[in-house]
Amino acid sequence: MDFKKIALHGCMWYTVLSLLVLFVNLAIKGNFSDVYVEPLWFLRIFAFSVLFALANGLYANKGVRPLLRAFLHAVIVIPALLVFFVLPYAKKAGMTFTGGFLFFLIVTILYSIAAVVLYFTILKKKLIQTGPSEAERSEQGRRGRRK
Repeated sequence: MDFKKIALHGCMWYTVLSLLVLFVNLAIKGNFSDVYVEPLWFLRIFAFSVLFALANGLYANKGVRPLLRAFLHAVIVIPALLVFFVLPYAKKAGMTFTGGFLFFLIVTILYSIAAVVLYFTILKKKLIQTGPSEAERSEQGRRGRRK
């Protein structure tokens, strides 16, 4: 994994997420004069973006099994979401421990579903690309010679 690539992707995600936060605030507030985002949020967005880019870099490693890659991605991204976005917001909003745990549970379930779908998609692609197995090809060859 290349540090430059992770840094570049982290900066790209930072730009996208920062603009998204600004536009969401604009949509909520209604005009630009009322839009204000605390500077600390941009530091959180940056830290999350770098970790997200690292997780994506690990996920792109084809030498590791797809389910393990999805698991590693989840192990990095879910705690980063909790630490940088949910917990700071929860403190302001008065969210209880149950609410934080529920968020963690829902995100973990969604990641698990996505990992299973990904696994079967990759498995299906492999089966399509490889075609029939060696035993099936030899059987087909024998059938073809009998005719």
